[in-house]
Amino acid sequence: MLRHLTRGRCAALVLGLLASKPAAAQISTLHAFIHQTGNAFIVGTNLVQTADGTLFGATQFGGANDTGAIFSLRADGSNYRHVFSLPAGTLAPRQPVVSLVLGRDGRLYGTTYRGGVAFRIFTQGAGTLFRLNLDGTGFTVLHAFTGVADGYDPRGGLLQASDGNLYGATQLGSSASTPTNVADYGTVYGITPNGEGYTLIRSFSDDGGPAGPRTLIEGRDGKLYGTSNPGGSYRQGTIFTIRTNGTGFAVLHSFGGPPEASLPIRALGPNTQLVHAPDGFLYGASETAIYRIRTDGTGIESLFSFSRAIPANGATHTQNFFQGRDGLLYGSTLEGGTSNWGVIYKVRPDGTGFRVVVSVPRNTYYHSLMQGNDEAIYGAYSNDNSTASGIVRIIEQTLPGVEILQQPKSQTVAAGGSVTFSVVANNAESYQWRRNGTNIAGATGSSFTLNSIATADNGTYSAIVTNAAGS
Repeated sequence: MLRHLTRGRCAALVLGLLASKPAAAQISTLHAFIHQTGNAFIVGTNLVQTADGTLFGATQFGGANDTGAIFSLRADGSNYRHVFSLPAGTLAPRQPVVSLVLGRDGRLYGTTYRGGVAFRIFTQGAGTLFRLNLDGTGFTVLHAFTGVADGYDPRGGLLQASDGNLYGATQLGSSASTPTNVADYGTVYGITPNGEGYTLIRSFSDDGGPAGPRTLIEGRDGKLYGTSNPGGSYRQGTIFTIRTNGTGFAVLHSFGGPPEASLPIRALGPNTQLVHAPDGFLYGASETAIYRIRTDGTGIESLFSFSRAIPANGATHTQNFFQGRDGLLYGSTLEGGTSNWGVIYKVRPDGTGFRVVVSVPRNTYYHSLMQGNDEAIYGAYSNDNSTASGIVRIIEQTLPGVEILQQPKSQTVAAGGSVTFSVVANNAESYQWRRNGTNIAGATGSSFTLNSIATADNGTYSAIVTNAAGS
């Protein structure tokens, strides 16, 4: 909206712009783990929630055998329960990692980093896939990875697809894995919930394709979509797809080269699980940007750039990324915020309206984030030396927004004269006037005056009115 000056006369119209301002959030520690053998600590998987609101998770350490544990607690932090301790033994399943799935049969499914069958340097096992009842009974190893033909190190995600079967990825291994062949770059596999019918869907090799798949989801179209980092034509990661029967494999995008040479996602590849949104796009985050891409691999674009130069913005993205029930994208960073230890943020799918939900406290990491049945955010925390950890609930408080009661009015004045623009607003905490999108130094009141107007003053003027809820 313009204030245009011609022949010694000017007309002015001022508009309000959207800005990103941190909203207040209430952070509650639901449970703090005690770091000693016999007590679970350091959450290693995502959290899942049952219909009654109970949260379940798995820790990498602790438990009766210090090999990890399954725990549960209510959404208000009450009724914490040690559900199951992973067994003891050199090749026993140990250290649950990455994925915990609540199956349609009401049982938990997950993977462990160690246990199963010794392979190469993995003398404590190449990893397992397990099943457990919610009451802690019925622990069963559905598959012990051997490193030969079925992969090893199953930290690439786990899901139950619409066909009822479980699908996951290993970061290492291939159909060609032998004790003397180290050129293996991971697998995608399928298995039934009873442990039968293990199928190697795809094995990767050093051929410019995915290497070390990190994440896997089932899209709205029933296909599997995943990310790898590194891998691809430029060794900076890929987005790939494959059908559950092993057909239709395609690398949708290799990070690090055309067509994104000018985009911030070029520098570092994908770090998060993908989101297949109702609009048909796949969304994800690299260490430097939030991006989206069509399911046919076209239309890659950067929606929002993280920047170390903007403290509240954050940089170096972590694996937390999901779409909330409000349609917004949520994630977290490892840098930025008031303590420079990162932020939890939300942003619209078109990349606008970026807002910090909470700044992460100093010396703390937030991970395993998910949205609960009550729309609160639940997650785990640990400090930088892994001596403190626990479960938190984050509730973004609703604050009264800015209400513009009277907009600045257009005015026509002669050259050499003066003009005053004013805005009247409820719940305002600060004002900032701008010219051509640039802040005017000292123009921080509800009104702004220009004296001795000249042609050089021509431009676009705007006022941003802000409080803690937004602008």
